[in-house]
Amino acid sequence: MMRFYGIIFFQQRGVNFCTALLCSQLCSIQLGLCSNDFVFTLFAHSIVFLFGLAGFRIGFLVIRSCFFNPSKRIVKLAAHGMQFLIHNHYHEFQKLNGKEILYHIMDNTDPRYVSFELDTFWAMRGGADPVEVMKRLGARLKLVHQKDFSKTSTSPVNLWTVKDPETLITRETFGEGMDPKDFCEIGTGIMDIQTIIDTANALGAEYIVLEQDHTQLTQMESVRISMDSFKKFSGLDW
Repeated sequence: MMRFYGIIFFQQRGVNFCTALLCSQLCSIQLGLCSNDFVFTLFAHSIVFLFGLAGFRIGFLVIRSCFFNPSKRIVKLAAHGMQFLIHNHYHEFQKLNGKEILYHIMDNTDPRYVSFELDTFWAMRGGADPVEVMKRLGARLKLVHQKDFSKTSTSPVNLWTVKDPETLITRETFGEGMDPKDFCEIGTGIMDIQTIIDTANALGAEYIVLEQDHTQLTQMESVRISMDSFKKFSGLDW
C-alpha cells in the first residue's frame, strides 16, 4: 500500500516561485549536477527526483540518459541506498523515431539504478493515459506525483491538440496552451485518482506526493481542501 508523503505547493508568480512543502518526514537540499539542465533534489528518504529544466531539451534527455547508467558515481551512490527517479512533464510524450521520449529514457537506462516518479497530470496533458503509462513502467514506478485538472477549465486536456508535436518545446513555449486555472485542488477535478492509486498499489509503488502548481485560493486554504478531498480515496497508508 502506498504511503502519502506530503504536498508540494509550487506556484509561479512572475519570476518568483513560492514553494510550501508540508510533510513532517521530509526535508530536502538541492544539488546542482550534470550541468544547468538538471536539478537534483535529494530527499532525506534517500530518493532523488530528476527534473528537466533549462531549455526543456528533448533530445538532451535521451542523450543524457547514459549519465544514469552504471558509472562510478551512480554505483557509489546506489551502494548507499540512493535511488534515482525520473520525473516527467508533458513533453516527454513527444515522439522521437516513433517512440515517446519517456520510453527512450526507460529503454536506455539501467533499472538497477534508475526508476520513475510518474507525474500523472503531465502524462495526461501529453496525450497519454496515465494508468497505461504506469503499467508500462511496471516495477520501475516507485512514486506517483498527483495533481488534478479543473472541471471548469476551458483548456484542452491534451496539449498536442493545440501544439505541434513535431516542434521542440522550449522554456518559452512550455506554457503555451495552458492556464493557471487548469490546476485545481487535488481530488476536486476530473482525474480518475482512485484508479491511479489502485494501479500504483498493484505495481508496488511506494509513495504518492500531491502537488499544486497554481491555485485561485490562498496556499493554506488550497492545501486544506486538497487534504480533505484526498482522504476520500482508499488504498493509502497515512
